[in-house]
Amino acid sequence: MQSQDQHFAVTCQKTAPQEILHNTASLYRLSDREKQLVNYIFLGNTTKEIAAALYISPHTVQDHLKSIFTKTNSTTRGELVWVLLNKYSFS
Repeated sequence: MQSQDQHFAVTCQKTAPQEILHNTASLYRLSDREKQLVNYIFLGNTTKEIAAALYISPHTVQDHLKSIFTKTNSTTRGELVWVLLNKYSFS
């Protein structure tokens, strides 16, 4: 049996913040809807803007935020983003 050389190419690039958010949100077992909210929060949207974009009430947005804060052990939007972006960050 003849041996054949195999060649591989590997590229590395910095992960985009949205990818990090999505991946760590999955680790915290956030629902798909909660992940959507996290993305809007990352972009700086207000509760009213998120509600309008997702066709839900501001109260529903607040309920989702409470659930997200509980799952991630965070208390503010800024802390939430920090937790999700830095949870598994290795410098």
